[in-house]
Amino acid sequence: MELEEVIKTYSDMASIQLLGLVNDLGQLRKDCIPHLKEELIKRGELEGVERIDAFVKGDIKIVPKKEESEIKQEIKSLIDKNESIDSIKEVLKDEGVNFSTLNKTISDNREKADNRTNEILKFIVERSNLGDSIQKTDSKLIEKFNLTTLEVKNYREKLTKMANKRIRKGVILLIISLVIAVFYSLFAYGYYKKGDFSFYFITVLLILIYLFTKSGILLLQGRLFLRSNK
Repeated sequence: MELEEVIKTYSDMASIQLLGLVNDLGQLRKDCIPHLKEELIKRGELEGVERIDAFVKGDIKIVPKKEESEIKQEIKSLIDKNESIDSIKEVLKDEGVNFSTLNKTISDNREKADNRTNEILKFIVERSNLGDSIQKTDSKLIEKFNLTTLEVKNYREKLTKMANKRIRKGVILLIISLVIAVFYSLFAYGYYKKGDFSFYFITVLLILIYLFTKSGILLLQGRLFLRSNK
């Protein structure tokens, strides 16, 4: 294919396709790589541009793409170790992984991990409400979710952190509610005596009710979560 045709082909390709070519730089003609880089620059795909620069300098070695199942397993393993998204990208960037595919796979696995965490924490609270001891609940966790003792400990620490976070939010909302309530009472009483109890004050009253309710729910949840770890 003539170079002009290659340039036109690049301009017609979707960004995800161009990024796919970045993972196969070793298979491209050397005279095509600068034009691929130029097209990526136009589209603001800076990660792809940096990868091409590193390849040209010899800083990275392009290796054959991994099977999708291998990539997903590796990402799952890294997520289980609580690695950040940036760290996962850094680990996999030289392994022929398409950036868009990588982002989607990470997002999917994050969602699954979050759902699993929520399910486990919910199970702990439910067993506590049923009167199970910590030891009994932990044994059921290990059996039901195939966890290690260390993992159970980590989940209990997460539950404690979640509880403290809810309590802090509840206290902050309660303080805000009380401050608003004081000012509301001062102004509302004066307007009420004048017979000018406007829609504005009704709206503020509804907001106060919401804030008090929300703070109460957060404080209750926080105490419930803490009790589940005792």
